[in-house]
Amino acid sequence: MLRRVAVCAVLCVAAVAVASEDKGKEAADLPKVCECGADYFRVDEPRLNGKPFDANKPVVLKIVEPAEGQSYPAGTKKIGVKFRLENYDLPTEEQFAKHKGGNHVHVILDNNPYAACYDVGKPFEIDVADGAHVLRAFPSRPWHESWKNDEAFAMVRFTVGADDGKHKVDPKGPVLTYSRPKGSYTIDKNNKAKSNADEVLFDFWAKNIDWSTQRPVVEITGPDGKKIYNKKFSKWDSDCIKGKFKKAGAYKVTFKLLDKDGKEIDNGGLNSTERTINIVEVDASAAPAAPVAAPAVPAAPVKAEAKEEEKEEKKEEAKPDEAAKKAEEAKKKADKEAAKKAEAEKKADEEAKKKADKEAAKKAEAEKKAAEEAAKEAEDEKKKAEEAAKKGEEKKEEPNPEAKKEEKKEDVKKEEKKEESKLDKEAAKREEQFQKMAQKAADEARKAFAEAEKARAEGKEVKAKVEEKKEEKKEEAKTEAKKEEAAAKSE
Repeated sequence: MLRRVAVCAVLCVAAVAVASEDKGKEAADLPKVCECGADYFRVDEPRLNGKPFDANKPVVLKIVEPAEGQSYPAGTKKIGVKFRLENYDLPTEEQFAKHKGGNHVHVILDNNPYAACYDVGKPFEIDVADGAHVLRAFPSRPWHESWKNDEAFAMVRFTVGADDGKHKVDPKGPVLTYSRPKGSYTIDKNNKAKSNADEVLFDFWAKNIDWSTQRPVVEITGPDGKKIYNKKFSKWDSDCIKGKFKKAGAYKVTFKLLDKDGKEIDNGGLNSTERTINIVEVDASAAPAAPVAAPAVPAAPVKAEAKEEEKEEKKEEAKPDEAAKKAEEAKKKADKEAAKKAEAEKKADEEAKKKADKEAAKKAEAEKKAAEEAAKEAEDEKKKAEEAAKKGEEKKEEPNPEAKKEEKKEDVKKEEKKEESKLDKEAAKREEQFQKMAQKAADEARKAFAEAEKARAEGKEVKAKVEEKKEEKKEEAKTEAKKEEAAAKSE
């Protein structure tokens, strides 16, 4: 935005004043408010100075529509994005018309430059094309510095028509979102201290970043290709780029998320961004300068500057629309060319298929004919062979009687040998059976003898036991007789 930058001392005093008021989570846990271009600090109006209603509560933003995974019909060109914003208000129409700015929401489709939404009370229209898209949004202060608490970031993936597989983002993985710088900035060739390119805000949104192993890195190169700015962020913060944009021309901004080894970390194509910003030389000496306001007095916008700022803001906001329109036209042209090419290729394929089918049929016919001729020749050769064999059989002489007798004798001998062999085999078989039977009988005899021996031994043992019992009974009888004799004597 083309806005007059206040004197450094004024900004410092204002920044301190706001920092003392912004207590709670924003002041305690999150990056400090960046002073870069923050002339709205001096406006005592929450809708214009980037302050929440309650400094002890977080700013909350939700995307109500589209919902996660929502699908729109193919060919849809525009959709209305609906938000729910808490603890943060946006300017009224009158305030926006008067100040040409205020609190707003940065709305980012895919990885394009953001569009600024100043009214969440109605759907915010964005241009879309067929395919998958990811939508990110977060509240911003009037000078485009983002709110950096978890609840202030919203992200959804949706589709228009078929899902082409793009922008598959892991919501639990690291997501880096580029925000500023954007568009054009000016150098006052007569007084560069008054140029808004002298202090340029660099800002981004970091979600799920592991600061122990991951680093967002930004690099800016000038029109001559030389590096003018490079920074590796070890924590989440904004940065004010001072006095680096000294020449007019196009500057390339590259922003990436790297791991500890310097390798890029991808997540759906969102963690690597390239932007071009333009630095333009102007001569503001021709326009009357507005007096610098005191710290305690709200800044009154300069009319000429506000018009220029509004024109530049509209130009910046129109760029995505124009780019989208051009992209849509290019897509239509490409689709038309592709359809035409596909039709031509289809026709060529059909012609080639017809030709190939014709050639194949012709070849098959020739092969069939050749096969039939070969079969006929083979049949003729077979007939000739059969005729020759027949003639040979007719010419064959009968064998003489002596040869026949000898042949008969040989046959008899063969039969005799065959019979002898048969008898030998039978005898051998019977001998084997006899041996087996004899072996079996011998085994059984040995077994019976062993059993008899066992029985004899058991008999002896039983007899010995019986004799032992008899002896025991004799001894008992003797003992009893002695007892009786002793008893008789005692009587």
